[in-house]
Amino acid sequence: MSSRREDALLILAMVSAAVAMGHVDPAQVVAALGDVVRGKVKPGAAPPPLPASTLAVRKPSGDVEVITRIFDRWKRTLDHPQARLTPDRVRVIKARMREGYTERQIMLAIEGCAASPYHIGENDSGTRYDDLTLICRSGSKLEAFVEKAGGGDIPAQTPEADARDERTARIREAMADAQKEGDVDRYERLNAKLARALQ
Repeated sequence: MSSRREDALLILAMVSAAVAMGHVDPAQVVAALGDVVRGKVKPGAAPPPLPASTLAVRKPSGDVEVITRIFDRWKRTLDHPQARLTPDRVRVIKARMREGYTERQIMLAIEGCAASPYHIGENDSGTRYDDLTLICRSGSKLEAFVEKAGGGDIPAQTPEADARDERTARIREAMADAQKEGDVDRYERLNAKLARALQ
């Protein structure tokens, strides 16, 4: 029974992240799940399949690529290799971008957080205060972290980091294909491969 619960939680997390990033139409997901809630699906019966358009990956906007680059930079810079791009992280990045902050400014804020001993755990409690949701919590918070970076340039990426970014982009494309095809097993394998590539 716990296996079914874990599967359901995994699917819910995947759908939530896909909705947050704009890959899936939330209205169609809600409509399909509504049949289950209203009892149109008999106990023990397989739930109705989601409409094909629900699982189809929408054409990614430029924002998705920018958000992914920002997230990957945060993971590398602040050493969070196992972190996931959660809906709350997507939401705060999008909010700052809507306010007119650029990718460069957000990346500088990440560098500023990394330059702050207090935020990386050198404080009385030894607690790290370096989550992306904190860095991008508000415009004023983002600006404070940019100041900590000295407002300078983002450190140049090494050829190794560029190659890693290309590998992760290919893995993400394959994940989008797996999601489009509804292949959860392949999606999970690719997600694990992505986690390893980002370490």
